[in-house]
Amino acid sequence: MKTIIHILLIGLGMIVLSGCNANGRFALDSKLTGRLATVTANAHEKGDHYTIDITVATQGVYNFLRGKRTEHYRSTGRIRHGIYYSDLLTIERWRPKEKFHDLKEYHLDHRRKKIIRKYQRWSGNKRIENTSTTLDHYGYNDYLTLFHNTLKKYGNISAKRISYTAAGSEETHGKIPVYLTRDPKQIKRWGGPRGGTLLQMGLYKGIFKKRNGSMTVLLDSKNRPVKFYISNLKTINALTGIPIK
Repeated sequence: MKTIIHILLIGLGMIVLSGCNANGRFALDSKLTGRLATVTANAHEKGDHYTIDITVATQGVYNFLRGKRTEHYRSTGRIRHGIYYSDLLTIERWRPKEKFHDLKEYHLDHRRKKIIRKYQRWSGNKRIENTSTTLDHYGYNDYLTLFHNTLKKYGNISAKRISYTAAGSEETHGKIPVYLTRDPKQIKRWGGPRGGTLLQMGLYKGIFKKRNGSMTVLLDSKNRPVKFYISNLKTINALTGIPIK
């Protein structure tokens, strides 16, 4: 379940698509288990800097089985010609039932073309781990900036496949494939709106059948998120994400 939530957060970078300053709430639902989590996302631009803040809180069956889990994701960086260049991605997680708390920081050094990951973990009030690692890949994205930057760079193209290198996805050495299309037939097949856009991200984790899954995001004609799907899961096949009030 923790990996599913992690994947959900990749797609929630899309909140920035609705404007320079945006906020929204989303739910992650399963037909088998009902609502699993709610997410609050905020994006803000000030001058040539941006901030994306996302908080996820588990609900329902997950809380009953594992205890409540809260995660906070934050991306900050600079804006150049409308493109987001991440300087820092932080991921902080709390599991009170297990007295667990950890913090990951991805520092992107664009001059030296390096990403340094710092990791700290606590048990109760005692810090039990503190490490720093230079990763074997570099890119100016983190996984919260991908969809925003895709639309900024390829917004006038009817279809495009892109392979990104992004901070926060070291399991695949930073590689994340993204597919953009405005083909009405494909959008209709996924239940998307007329005149909208489909963005799809490849995901390669053990929770998927043959480690091969995807997240599909449907946007309306104004690039506002309508719905998204996480497909090809081993146990419950698919999850649906929807905006909520």
